[in-house]
Amino acid sequence: MEQYTILDLHKRIATNSTNCLTFFNKQGELISKPYTEVFRDIRKTLIHMREFDIANSGTRFVVCGEPGYHWICAALAAIFNGAQLVALPESMSEEEILASIDGLSIESALVADKYKASKAFASVKTFELSNFCEQISSIDCDDDIVLSFMVSEKVIAFTSGSTAEAKFKAFEVPLQTSIAFTNRFRKLYSINKEDNWLICHSFSHIVHFEYLLGGLYWGYNVTIATAFQILMKGASFNPSVLVTVPSVYEQIASQIRNKFRLADDGENRLHALESRPISNENGDVIRYPLCEEAKLVLGDKLKMLLIGASPSSLELQTFLLQTGLPLYEGYGMTELNMISCNTPEKSKLSTVGPAWPGIEIKLDDDNCILARATPERARFYLNANQETNQSTFLDNGWINTQDLGRIDDGVLRIVGRKKDIIVNAGGKNISPSSIETKLTSIPTVNHAVVYGDMKPYLVAVLSSTEEDRFLLEDIQCSLDRINTSLPLHERIMGFILSEEPFTVESGTLTRLGKVRRTKVIERYQDELEKLYA
Repeated sequence: MEQYTILDLHKRIATNSTNCLTFFNKQGELISKPYTEVFRDIRKTLIHMREFDIANSGTRFVVCGEPGYHWICAALAAIFNGAQLVALPESMSEEEILASIDGLSIESALVADKYKASKAFASVKTFELSNFCEQISSIDCDDDIVLSFMVSEKVIAFTSGSTAEAKFKAFEVPLQTSIAFTNRFRKLYSINKEDNWLICHSFSHIVHFEYLLGGLYWGYNVTIATAFQILMKGASFNPSVLVTVPSVYEQIASQIRNKFRLADDGENRLHALESRPISNENGDVIRYPLCEEAKLVLGDKLKMLLIGASPSSLELQTFLLQTGLPLYEGYGMTELNMISCNTPEKSKLSTVGPAWPGIEIKLDDDNCILARATPERARFYLNANQETNQSTFLDNGWINTQDLGRIDDGVLRIVGRKKDIIVNAGGKNISPSSIETKLTSIPTVNHAVVYGDMKPYLVAVLSSTEEDRFLLEDIQCSLDRINTSLPLHERIMGFILSEEPFTVESGTLTRLGKVRRTKVIERYQDELEKLYA
């Protein structure tokens, strides 16, 4: 078995003048720094931390703010000083922060300005992240100045799941598992030193921090941007790898369609492209050369586009594959990282692929997916009760994902979520996720939640960003078409539109864009019940 260590990460960064970290500064300028220069800034940040007696070895240290260069320097300086990084999500409410860090014994923190006065940090030595990191410019830190490094080998990550609980569950992630994961990733998709990994999500969702660590450790370029910046300037970044959520890919698909419509004879060429088959009779994905319109949106160096975090429609995946984009659907869980993913060697439509290297998968008697990682990743939640821990972390390293699946010829298909199963008044078990995926294929519908436990038929809450007097008619027409493809007990017999789009801020979405079903139903239950009157 391959052995991995994080202890030499600082040496690898300090000696790599070939690869670069690219990011936008506060003024909106695109900055590119060789890893050797990044390391000098990390050293300066570490010296500054020691001056202020924060992020000390053996203590727990919070970084909470927007993903960017300051976050990176603060996080790595703390790790190299021996502190355990606590990657606190920057989208948390005051209530969620208080509940989630309770009992974690935080001693110091660098946080976004909006959190500096938070009651959660009242007894913690706290500084504003950007101001603190900007002060390092005045620090003298020649390369010949000897600094001792006491590398911390674990960080604390958080997962919210799709529940309505205020508490984000915290657990330790051994950084050797991050190094193992990124090594397997780069080997599977042939990522090398010339490639550029484009990151557009929060580092507090720990896998995106791990993608950064992979670049720093193994040596590939990393660019940090927002989803909006990718949509505006994606081709100029010329990424090799992009990992993001279906909603971002929907906007990318829209941009590609617009490029066709602006071109001479574009409508005819778009029609021809959309006639392409994207799988053979065995379900194997057919790969096409990248079309010129897709190159105008994302460049011509792409090797891997990973779509995941929440269900995506077959219509979206079909179009992206028809354009020649190297799209791969995967499936993961923060406690395990990647569980399965389609690969260049084995890619099946409407599946999440074979087990990831180092992952074992099996189904229990209820067809619930159980998975085990080597090396072992999460072992227990630091801030959850015994019942929650025992329901997730099983004997011999197995973790219960609570997702329902099917394994065909070594390839995993996600069927639904165990706790989301609806049992209708006739006793039929219904998995709402596949129905909801069909509903979100309606052009004006961004999110959907199906309702109907112990009811004679199903209804739904639909979320749309559009306001139009014809919207209800358009949705109903699309719904009528969808219902013809569903068995009678799965048909949606009524719906309501949400008062506002589902968002992280409103508590109806997790920070990765998953719908918090319980929260949505709680908010709209009275209106849903009226559909049965």
